Amino acid sequence: MMLGATVDPICLDGFVPLSSGLALKLDRATPGLPPHVRDAAPVSGLVQLHLQKDALGSESVRSALLRQEPSTVARLSVSLPPGFSSAVDRETALFIADDLGVYLDLPERADLIDPTDDRLLPINGKRGVTSAASATGVRVIPQRHLLGDLTTPVDPQAATGYEPMRGQLRLTSDSVEIGVPRSVADAVLSRAKGPSRPTGGSGAVQELDVQSYAELMSLLDGLEKGQQATITAMTAEGRRQVTATMHGWGLAVSAPLPRRPGYLSVTLPAPAAALSERDLNWLDDVASAIKARLNPAPGRIP
Repeated sequence: MMLGATVDPICLDGFVPLSSGLALKLDRATPGLPPHVRDAAPVSGLVQLHLQKDALGSESVRSALLRQEPSTVARLSVSLPPGFSSAVDRETALFIADDLGVYLDLPERADLIDPTDDRLLPINGKRGVTSAASATGVRVIPQRHLLGDLTTPVDPQAATGYEPMRGQLRLTSDSVEIGVPRSVADAVLSRAKGPSRPTGGSGAVQELDVQSYAELMSLLDGLEKGQQATITAMTAEGRRQVTATMHGWGLAVSAPLPRRPGYLSVTLPAPAAALSERDLNWLDDVASAIKARLNPAPGRIP
C-alpha cells in the first residue's frame, strides 16, 4: 500500500495527497495541479514529495515536514518539475537535499553519478539502487536526514501500511543506517504478536565481497519477505557485523555500519543472491545482445 490511510496527518499547509505521494501548492488561487504531478506514477514504498521551484528553500516546508510521522518522513523523496530536474547541477541538487533533509530523486540524471561520493546513489527506473553502469538516475542523500530533528512518535500502524522501499540509506559523519529507521523497526517489532522468524529458503547461503554501500543495497533489494542477510564491515577499529531482515513493511537492519569501511561483505540466502539487482542487470544485457544478434538492423550483416 502506498499512502491511503497514512497520509491524513500531512494534509495541511498546502500539501495535497496523491496516489504517488504529496504535492505542495503554495499558490492556492490556481486550481488543479500540473499534469506531471497529477499523473505521476506511484513508486512502491516511496512517498514522492512534488515541489515547485519556488518552494525550495522555504522554511515553512521543512517546518511542515517536521510535524509528520517518522515512517512517512523516512520515505520522502523530492520530485522536481521536469524542466528543472533535467537542468539542475550537482551542487544545487546536494543543497536541496540538505536544506529539506530528505532524499532528492533525479530519475533521468545518471550523468550526476560519482562513484567516489556516497551521497549520490545510482538508481534504476523502479528507484532501486543499481550499478553506475546500468543506472538511469540518481538519488541524492542529505548529509543529515530530517529524522534526526523529529519529535513526533512512531505510529506502528502507519509504518506497517507501507510496502518495502528500495534505497533507504541515511548518513552521519561516521556511520551509515540502511533500511527503515531503527526507531520505526523497534516500534513495529515490539507490537508483533509473535517472534519474527527469518526464513532461509533451502538453507544455502552465498558470501559476496562488495565494493560500496550502493552495491550492498542492490543485493539487499533481492531479499524476499522473511529472508535475512548478514553484513560484515571491517575498519581499523575492528570488525562489525549486523543482520538485515526483510519484512512486509521494509528492510530492518540491526545496527548502523561504519561509513567508510576498509572491507565490506554480505552473506545472502542463495535465492536472494541469485536474483540480485546486479545479476538481473547482467541478464538484461545478455538478453539484449542475443536479441540484437537474432534480429539485426536492416542492411546489417550479423
